[in-house]
Amino acid sequence: MDGASQTTAGGTVGRLEHEKAKSYENYLQLEKVLGGVRRLSEVNGAPAHDEHLFILIHQAFELWFKQMLFDMESVIEIFDSGPARQEKQMLIITQRLERVVLIWKLLIDQFFILETMPPLNFLEFRYFIVIITKNTFYLMYL
Repeated sequence: MDGASQTTAGGTVGRLEHEKAKSYENYLQLEKVLGGVRRLSEVNGAPAHDEHLFILIHQAFELWFKQMLFDMESVIEIFDSGPARQEKQMLIITQRLERVVLIWKLLIDQFFILETMPPLNFLEFRYFIVIITKNTFYLMYL
């Protein structure tokens, strides 16, 4: 085998391809993002399958909210920097606000996925969410 490739469980992969994939994973911090799903029902010995879906959907909401805030804050910065009369600035503002609208539409559609979870399945892990919510609420007022 030459120095440009390596053997893995899945076969021979070029070193460059492996390094690209690894750096892509690092760039997106996939280990953090994908490892962020921790079902409390499982930790407490009563794993609820649909809790995974619930967590993923809510994490996706939070990520999209972060993007919307990022885009809207940049629009505010453009307006704060002076008159936004230049064509390029108006184009940027329009593009970013259109993206915010599209993200809202996407988020609304995500509810359809959440609706595939029967209410009884939600009850399997609701107790753990209530405890977290109450503790968070309590901690906010300490």
